[in-house]
Amino acid sequence: MTEGITALTDATFEAFVKKNKRCIIDFWAEWCGPCMRMVPIYADAAKKYGGKVAFGKMNIDENQKVAKEYGIMSIPTFLIFKDGEHCNTLVGMKGPAELDAALK
Repeated sequence: MTEGITALTDATFEAFVKKNKRCIIDFWAEWCGPCMRMVPIYADAAKKYGGKVAFGKMNIDENQKVAKEYGIMSIPTFLIFKDGEHCNTLVGMKGPAELDAALK
């Protein structure tokens, strides 16, 4: 996993969201082309916002419970949480400017 990004599972998701005042979680799969193209963009955002926003990634093939709970039907999907509450969802490949706007 890229520095500054936490690999999450169904078992660790809730604690991660509660522990971090602000966080974003990338729901992805290895077979997803747009997900793979998001890797460097997401990694750059994690470096830029390190210490301000916690970054996580969940492989939906290995962790289906949380994806099902949040109704994730397309990937990549990014869930953003503030103070433990889901506050925003981004679906599809996003550029750096779109991630910046969602995280501010």
